[in-house]
Amino acid sequence: MKKSNIFRLIGIALIVAAMVFTMACKKDAGRQQPSASSAAQQTVAASEAAAPAPVSVTGVTISKATLSLNEKATETITATAAPADAENKAVTWSSSNTGVATVDAAGKITAVKAGKATITVITTDGGKTAACEVTVTAAAAPAGVIPAGIYVSLPSKFSDARGFEFSGNTYRTGLDSGSGLVWEGISGTYTAKNGILYLNYRLTPESEEYTREIPYTLSGNRLTTTDEGMETVHTKR
Repeated sequence: MKKSNIFRLIGIALIVAAMVFTMACKKDAGRQQPSASSAAQQTVAASEAAAPAPVSVTGVTISKATLSLNEKATETITATAAPADAENKAVTWSSSNTGVATVDAAGKITAVKAGKATITVITTDGGKTAACEVTVTAAAAPAGVIPAGIYVSLPSKFSDARGFEFSGNTYRTGLDSGSGLVWEGISGTYTAKNGILYLNYRLTPESEEYTREIPYTLSGNRLTTTDEGMETVHTKR
């Protein structure tokens, strides 16, 4: 075989070998390089794996466990969720007896009337709770004023039950014959000073005003009067 043919064959073999090698490299590169979507998924997965898990609430405390208020008074208490780095610290407030005390979304308590109520806070995350026991006391009447209401005595063998009704600086009296109070007594304005009820009244709308003085004591819901030597205890309804 001529030398020229031999060189030609060697050249062709080298070219074929180079082509085979190039194709093999491309296939290998295709196997090693992920697609664009696959790369994006791997990036998201890596990001999620690196992000710290949200911190959950493990408990809640309240600024006051007990609270005493007079009627109509207000006070705001606070709740603190734990731990300090908890992600969701939202809470909800509620009252066990809204007729005694109410609470708003900010923890502001309003005393409504005398009695007891439990104010509870609960966390949105985990449902953790804490409570404040609230005692509401009837507001003291201003000096010289009997707390508004109806005060009725028990009947005796000498007379039916007697009653007073006070409102502001006015009063009226009546009898309770068993079927309810009948307001047929005197009425007018009054003052209460140094243990004496000064009851102002008129016999007729046109007559002059008289004042009747009746010694009294007031203890809670019990009004005790001494009229013409007879002591009578009236209990507030």
